[in-house]
Amino acid sequence: MVCTCTISARDTYKVIWQTSRCTGNMDVWFGLRKKIGADKIIKKLGKEAGLYTFLCILAVLFLVMAKFGNNPVEATESSVFTPIFLEYDQQYHDRLSKYEDTDVHRVYKLAEGRYGFLVTEMGYEAAILFYIEVGKDAIEHVDVLSNQETADYGGHVTEEWFLDRLLLSTDEDLKVVRYRKKNENEVIAITGATRTSNAAVKAVNRCIEKRGEIENE
Repeated sequence: MVCTCTISARDTYKVIWQTSRCTGNMDVWFGLRKKIGADKIIKKLGKEAGLYTFLCILAVLFLVMAKFGNNPVEATESSVFTPIFLEYDQQYHDRLSKYEDTDVHRVYKLAEGRYGFLVTEMGYEAAILFYIEVGKDAIEHVDVLSNQETADYGGHVTEEWFLDRLLLSTDEDLKVVRYRKKNENEVIAITGATRTSNAAVKAVNRCIEKRGEIENE
């Protein structure tokens, strides 16, 4: 019996994204998308591919990972976000690299018990890069430094009215709700962009968790 399952473009993206995160090599994701024009290739594959294509994609991923290695710091340093990382390194000198990982690319110790984080989360279209400042009791600042979300939907993640919704207490993790906020830790999602809203909330929650790790040592 021959398998005729079809893999969509979005599912193919998920395979690349999740494999890259699990191995700690984000350059696989950025490299395939930017360096060899994978957007167009994957769009075409999404219409025609079956199990054979899926296996080929995995084979390519392992070949690329063998070339670039699995060091998470080296992988992120060589990513398309490198200029942003370097810019923030020049601005904030007290870097706590021991707390960094494949999602939290930079951790900075700021004044008055605050910490700054450069974090990526997968949005609807691609990875979103956030800069987040966490104070002693609350999220004090959130900024979107890079995104490829659809302008009329997920693109609103850059708007101040949405980012202000994230400036909440750090007593508990934030949670996305679609329509009405009932609890203090809830964030009303962008209409038509729940996945993008979830990415922002996940990024904030990562920072809350990281701050807890730092303070508990």
